[in-house]
Amino acid sequence: MKVKGKRIIFYYALAIFLPCFFLGILAFRGIKNDQALVEREQIKNCVKPVRRSFRIQKLFLGRLKRYLQKQSILFLLPGNWY
Repeated sequence: MKVKGKRIIFYYALAIFLPCFFLGILAFRGIKNDQALVEREQIKNCVKPVRRSFRIQKLFLGRLKRYLQKQSILFLLPGNWY
């Protein structure tokens, strides 16, 4: 009788606990993947404005450099003493 009771507990464990354990692992991995996707999207949303800002700054600095180069050339030409 004792052996039969131990078999029932063993089969119960196999039928209930093992599938629950594996489903729990799969659920945990799914949650981690979702979090990774959300983080990637947040990073992408943060990087776009920063890149745009850098492009605008680079454009501004290039124009400023050209303007200052023109001003220094005009200043160095004879007859243009301000």
